[in-house]
Amino acid sequence: MRALTFTLALVCAACAASADEPAPADDPAPAAEPAAGPAVSDAAPPMRSASVEITPLAESGVSGTILFTEGDEGVTVAYQISGLAPGLHGFHVHANGDCGPGEDGTPGGAAGGHFNPGGHDHGAPSNEADARHKGDLGNIEADPDGL
Repeated sequence: MRALTFTLALVCAACAASADEPAPADDPAPAAEPAAGPAVSDAAPPMRSASVEITPLAESGVSGTILFTEGDEGVTVAYQISGLAPGLHGFHVHANGDCGPGEDGTPGGAAGGHFNPGGHDHGAPSNEADARHKGDLGNIEADPDGL
């Protein structure tokens, strides 16, 4: 799986997404008395992640999996995508988690524009984070086999 790392806050809305986060307890158990001895507080917080399955739209033949994982350095995006035409392809998160047709019938058009909560201009990850769409993740390059 290929991976990219971005230092940005990312909210991911995508088709067939699933978050691997613990669900809050409805009725938490009462806190237990701490055991005698030194306190252990160096436990790492749980890692948060979301995965997305890409299924072909119309007759595109593009499919794959994307995994977003939050870490100390930002968000790592690992992907395995096949069926692309050779060359560069824009890689971004859209505003809506709906891959249905758009109002004009365009396949996937219901996904809307790029995730852009700040109303900024289109850009690349090399641009300042507060001056571009949060969903602009740059380009990926497919080899001659579409991988």
